[in-house]
Amino acid sequence: MARVTRDKGNVILELYNTWNPKTLYKQIRMTKGLRKVLNAPFHLVFRSMSPFDDWGLGYDRYNGWFQVKRWMRRAHLDGFEGRGVGFGYHKYFLQPLHIDGWLAKKAPKLRKRYYDVCFVVERAIGSTIPLRYGLEKFVIKASKASPERERSFATKVADKITHLYKSSAFYNAAARRELNREVRGDGVVIDRNRFHVNEAVEWLKRAQDVQPDRGVSRGYSVGWTPHLNRRGWQPSYPETTGYIIPTFFDCAEYLKDGELRKRAIEMADWEILVQLDNGAVRGGTIADPPSPAVFNTGQTMLGWLRAYAETADVKYRRASERAADYLVDIQLPDGSWRTGNSAFASPSSTTYNARVGWALILHGLRANSKRYVEAGRKCLAFTMTQQKPNGWFANNCLSDASAPLTHTICYAMEGLLGGYEALNERVYLDCVMLAADHLLGRIPADGRLPGRFDSNWNPTVTWSCLTGSAQLAGTLLRLFAITGISTYKAGADKLLVFLKSTQNCTTEDPGLRGGMKGSHPFDGDYGRYEVLNWATKFFVDALLLDETDGRTGGQSRRTVDSETETILRAN
Repeated sequence: MARVTRDKGNVILELYNTWNPKTLYKQIRMTKGLRKVLNAPFHLVFRSMSPFDDWGLGYDRYNGWFQVKRWMRRAHLDGFEGRGVGFGYHKYFLQPLHIDGWLAKKAPKLRKRYYDVCFVVERAIGSTIPLRYGLEKFVIKASKASPERERSFATKVADKITHLYKSSAFYNAAARRELNREVRGDGVVIDRNRFHVNEAVEWLKRAQDVQPDRGVSRGYSVGWTPHLNRRGWQPSYPETTGYIIPTFFDCAEYLKDGELRKRAIEMADWEILVQLDNGAVRGGTIADPPSPAVFNTGQTMLGWLRAYAETADVKYRRASERAADYLVDIQLPDGSWRTGNSAFASPSSTTYNARVGWALILHGLRANSKRYVEAGRKCLAFTMTQQKPNGWFANNCLSDASAPLTHTICYAMEGLLGGYEALNERVYLDCVMLAADHLLGRIPADGRLPGRFDSNWNPTVTWSCLTGSAQLAGTLLRLFAITGISTYKAGADKLLVFLKSTQNCTTEDPGLRGGMKGSHPFDGDYGRYEVLNWATKFFVDALLLDETDGRTGGQSRRTVDSETETILRAN
C-alpha cells in the first residue's frame, strides 16, 4: 500500500516484511509437497485441522526494509522514518491452531487480555532498532522535500544529546529569567500609547537593521527555537515584511519620522527582489528553500499596494499585479486554494486566506479590474461557508483546526472586515460582528485572552497568543468606529492594557526590549521564547487605531483600516 500525502511531500509505504517468521510460514503453504508433509500429523489427530493449508495466492512476494530503502533513494527520496507492525503469525500464534476460536468461546476475557499485552509489546518494540526490522509488516516514510540524507546512528545520538542540551534550563537561561520576571511582575510598564508605539517601532527598526537585505527579521529567539535551530535574530521573513510596510507608513505620519517612510520603501523594494518568477511570494524565511505561499502572496500585495499609493511608482503596482495573477490562476471555483498553500503550515486548513481575498479586492479597485474584485469576493464567500452559526470558523488554523489560534481567527475576521470596508457590503460586517460578539464574552477583566478556542468557543489553553490579542484589539476598535457600540471599545481597552503589560520596556537586551512576544507566559506554545515581528506589528496597529478612533464616541474620523482607506482615497 502506498500513499502520497501532498505535492512534493511524504511518500509512505506499508509492506509485508521478508525478515519475519511469517515469510517461512507463507513459503511452506505455497510449496505443495512440504505442505502435505507438515499437515499430516495434524490430520491424524484432528482430521480437519490444516495449519499449513494452501496459501491461496500463486504469487505473493514480501520485501525488506533495506531493500525498499534502496529503491526509495534511487527515486531521490530522503529523510527516512518508520516502524514495524505485528509479530508475524496470524493472531499472535493462536488462530492457525484453532486456539483463538476455542478461547473466544471458553475464555474471552483471557483472550482479550492476551491480545492487549501483545499490542502493548508491539507498540513498544515497533519503533526500536533493530527489532522493527523483524516484525510482520513495516511502514517507511521518506520525502523529496527532505533537506538531507538519513542520519547515521551516531549522528542521531549526537543530535539527541544536542537537542536535550539546547532544551535545557541552562541553555535557555535568558528566556527563563524573562519568564520568572513575568511571574514576579517586575518592571511592568503601562504608559501612553505613544510610548509603547515608540518602543515597538524601535524594535522593528532593529529587526530590519540586523538583516543585510532590508527585509525584517522574523523575530528574536531569546531561548532556543527548535525548528530554526537558533537563538538570537532570525532570517528575514517575506510574508510579514510585506504587511509591516503599511504599518511603517502609518508610523511615519503618526511619529512625524520620515526615516520610517524610507524604511517602508526599502522593504517594498526587497519584496520585489525576492518575488518568485510565477508572481508568488515565498513561504518561510529567506533562508528556507523557495516555495510559493498563497497567504504570504496576499499579505505582500497589501504592502505593495500601499507603497504604490504613497509613491506612485509603477513597479509596485506591477509586482502586485503579478502576484494577483498568480492567485487568480490557481484559485478554485469555490473561492479557495488547494495548491500553493504554505509548506510550513497545514495546507488544508486555510480559512484565514480571507486576508488574501481582501488583498485581491483592493488590487482590483486600484487596477479598476472586476476580475480581481470578483476573485476576492469568491474568497470571502468561501470564508463565510466556513463560519458556524455561533461565529466560529472551521478549517482555520496553522496546526490544529479543532481549536484554532486567536491569531488565525482574527485573520479570517480581518479579511471579511476589509471586504466590508472596501465594498460596503453588510454581509461581511455581520460575519465579523458575529465572531467578535462571542469573543467579547471571553475577554476576562485583566485582558488575558486564551490563545485557542474550540468550536463552542471554549478555551483549550491557558496561555495567551499575543498576536491574536493584538489583532482582536484592532478589529474591535474598527468595529467601534463603524458601529459606535461601546462594548467593542471596552473589550479593546482591556486587551491593550494587558498587551502593554507584557511588553518589556526596561531590559537592555535589544532583541527583547519593545517587541511583542509570541505567548504570555513566555513559555506558551505559540512562539515559545520568541519575540515576533508580526505580533509587534499588530500591537502597533492596534495602538494607532486607539489613538485615532478610540477617543471619540460613535462614528469616528477614521472608519476603515489604513490600507483600505489609502486605496479608496486614491480612487
